[in-house]
Amino acid sequence: MIRGEIVFIVGMSRSGTTLMARVLGKGPNAVVLRETHLFREFGGYLLKGPNRTLPRNSVIKIAERFGAIQRHSYYGRHRGVSVEEEYPGLLDNWEQVNTPTKLIEYLLFSKADGKVVVDQTPNHVFCLDLIRSHFSNARILNMVRDPRAVVYSQKNKWRTAKRKKEAPFFEVVRSWCNYHPLTQALLWKRSIDAFQDHASRHEDDACLTVRFEQFVRQPDEVLRQVTGFCGISFREDMLDVDLSGSSNIAGRHAGFVTEVTNRWPSGLSASERWLIERIAGEQLNRFDHCAKGPFDPLGVLGWLLVAPFQVALALILNVRRLKNPVVFFTRFFGKSNVS
Repeated sequence: MIRGEIVFIVGMSRSGTTLMARVLGKGPNAVVLRETHLFREFGGYLLKGPNRTLPRNSVIKIAERFGAIQRHSYYGRHRGVSVEEEYPGLLDNWEQVNTPTKLIEYLLFSKADGKVVVDQTPNHVFCLDLIRSHFSNARILNMVRDPRAVVYSQKNKWRTAKRKKEAPFFEVVRSWCNYHPLTQALLWKRSIDAFQDHASRHEDDACLTVRFEQFVRQPDEVLRQVTGFCGISFREDMLDVDLSGSSNIAGRHAGFVTEVTNRWPSGLSASERWLIERIAGEQLNRFDHCAKGPFDPLGVLGWLLVAPFQVALALILNVRRLKNPVVFFTRFFGKSNVS
């Protein structure tokens, strides 16, 4: 049984999902969760018999892991939490939490108090059919940003991780190694296709795409559309947020900074831009006319030569996050994200 209204903010990482979550979180009838990574973290339970009865120790393990993520963030240094302290009474309502589906629903809505729950996990864009199978009334809010701006932000993401005190040194190194214009452009392209494939098979009022650039330049107009779609009450002060966490601007900056939309031309090399536009140009043209940049053969060759080694290193550093590599590659690069 679905316990309440839920909105999933999805899209390629660095596309404005966090900014949108902060804005919606100021709505009077909304509660925003930290990135849950439901299907990365708990997919083994949800995919292998979502309605099978769970043993008590598994219920405790899932609840404590979910609680730790919400208390300390998915990427932070996790300190243990007590299920009795974090979710008092959970184990006393056994029939409401004794299957993976019931337990996840309980954890998502346990602190909502009737408000709209907002789950902001960008890579859920590759799990939309799984989300729909568990939450039939879910609304999907897809954030889209120019892939060149996304890749430029990804290029500097390790600096953001470095500035975060709770981020371990390993996270800084992992973020730095994850960057390659070819792989990032492929992921952006796949995220666009994954959402379009899902949206084409569902009602118009269940899926909405928001351009990051339009949101930053016309925040009031876009937010009124988004809050109406999400069922969240609109207030003028919802737009009074900061841009802390930006890869391109250090520190905290109040309000919407339109300069973040046009920094990539000076931040990307000609070879990086050429690779992005050749890989993601078709999808980019759905939103904007893609003016092709100059071709730098030596630079492109350098990126192509280093790609196999960079990808191998990134896979090694992310092996714990992949959980099941076969499922990962099928979901991220397959033709469909159907479970």
